[in-house]
Amino acid sequence: MKTKLLFFAIFFYFISYSQTNIKNFYVVVKTNASIEPSSKSVNNDGHLIMTFNETSLQSFFNDKKVYKYEKAFPTAKTPYLQRTYILAIDDNELSELALKNAFNLSTDRIEYVKELEKGGYLHEPNDYYYEGTPLRQLDLIRAPLAWEVTKGDNPNVVIGIAEGAVNPNNEELLTKIIQHLGPTSTDFWAHGIAVASAAAGATDNGLGIASIGYNTKLITDSNYVPYVTGNSQSNSIRQLLELSQIPNLKVVNGSWYVGCTPNNVDSLVIKEIWDSGVLPVFAAGNGGQCGGAGNYLYPQAYGNSVVVTSVGHTDEYDTPYTGSQNVRKKDVHQFYDGANTGTMMTHHHYDKIDISAPGYGVVITVGTNSYYASYGTSYASPIVAGAAALVFSLNPNLTPAQVKEILKTTADDIYWIPENVQYQGLLGTGRLNAF
Repeated sequence: MKTKLLFFAIFFYFISYSQTNIKNFYVVVKTNASIEPSSKSVNNDGHLIMTFNETSLQSFFNDKKVYKYEKAFPTAKTPYLQRTYILAIDDNELSELALKNAFNLSTDRIEYVKELEKGGYLHEPNDYYYEGTPLRQLDLIRAPLAWEVTKGDNPNVVIGIAEGAVNPNNEELLTKIIQHLGPTSTDFWAHGIAVASAAAGATDNGLGIASIGYNTKLITDSNYVPYVTGNSQSNSIRQLLELSQIPNLKVVNGSWYVGCTPNNVDSLVIKEIWDSGVLPVFAAGNGGQCGGAGNYLYPQAYGNSVVVTSVGHTDEYDTPYTGSQNVRKKDVHQFYDGANTGTMMTHHHYDKIDISAPGYGVVITVGTNSYYASYGTSYASPIVAGAAALVFSLNPNLTPAQVKEILKTTADDIYWIPENVQYQGLLGTGRLNAF
């Protein structure tokens, strides 16, 4: 029977907008009009407490449980979209006309109100839910929409995973690894299991969880030198090079680092991999390496690769940073570590980073059939590697530079979020949008 483990205390602050009584509306405000409340906060039940200057509007919302009241497209350039709000209200009887009339009772300021349909994905794999909840790490990067374009079925595109310990017998890897180099690890917590499955674990197989790479195949390499004090991690660089020389391998992932200072040899190895048509993808660092979150790691900082840091993906933007639970706001680089230190934490951020992806509380697999939520750019990186493989699957003749450019230019801007302003230019071009 599948074992489900919780490695850290995980708090999913989640309001299900699919509840029977929750209705969602677009509300478009007329030019030069406003429907902003004078104050807004969240109570313990998760709904909003809002104050309005107009008595009629205050009276209307006093009788409603409102779970969302915000601009629908805060980064839009189109004026109409800039004036569009989205509201989620617990009132199964509320109509478009009633909502419009409530806003227009004292001032004519609403141009358009539209109740939103529930909708759904055109394709949703049968392992997209984990313990009854959709995989929000994949929701955030628009994975189901990407799978409408490609599921990574191209046999000429394979992802290489260079790791110290891999168990190909994990239920998410058993059918996905077409070649494994080196010993099979018996370590339950083998890092390579989680990394490989995050990139392209078995999807739509009725087991465990889905992965961004969907049907993309894997080659794993655990030809490692067992670590003892004083050992070099340089063998990991060799693993990358040897993987890159295997036919049809297009992406290699490194969820590790070799050191804190550069050297010409490693730099040339990464360049050779890049020049051979293979895209290296690296985890940026978890905040504590090389003297702090703002410092370079290597081979990450050499260039000729895609470097990935973390953002949150589980909690809504208005979740307060309080309590003894972890808070991981969507697209926010820092997270509140309430379960341990009660402080704000981050993974690495520096000017060599290319893109961000979910890395706080990502659901991963370990052992042969166990699952838990964990933290690390180790998981953000293979998520991007899996997305890169989907791009290659559409055109294997693309160069690493072209795929990197596609990933970076289609990322969603996250610098408008107040918490991210201090990291301007240090989180890449934004958060991965696989679609």
